[in-house]
Amino acid sequence: MNDYGPLNLKPEFIKEDGTPVATQANTGSRYELRLIDAKSGHNRHAVNTEPTMLRKLFSLGVLGDDQARLDAGERLQEDWEATGNRPKAGASYSPFRGSAGSEETPEERLAAVRYNAAVKSIQGYDRHVVIKVCMWNEMCDGLDLQRLCRGLDQLSKHYGLR
Repeated sequence: MNDYGPLNLKPEFIKEDGTPVATQANTGSRYELRLIDAKSGHNRHAVNTEPTMLRKLFSLGVLGDDQARLDAGERLQEDWEATGNRPKAGASYSPFRGSAGSEETPEERLAAVRYNAAVKSIQGYDRHVVIKVCMWNEMCDGLDLQRLCRGLDQLSKHYGLR
């Protein structure tokens, strides 16, 4: 493990804005290493700059030619990231403060309200599949693809994109 956590990153270059870029040894995924708030307990946060699973599925045409589905999924991702949380292992999909002692800002509280309302707008197992793809960046297939599309349709209605 290095100082970027268990990602096994190999530094590649530094962008013009001073942001270091690294590649994950076992997958080849590219990450930007961004400084984050010292109160969070972490010095750096690795941000994967590869296309998300949601964007890959959209590019392959799996989500149909429905821009509202992609926009809704990406808006959910933005709300999640704005809460200041990181994905975690476990059965609960509610936001989780990953670092002890850090206080939630008013902006993070508002983002958490938006995120929770959006997730609750997705019915049944469709919610699990949307979170699996949008939050955990995992692939789905078969029946789960139908559930993903149905869940993204519900989410796009919630966000007023339909």
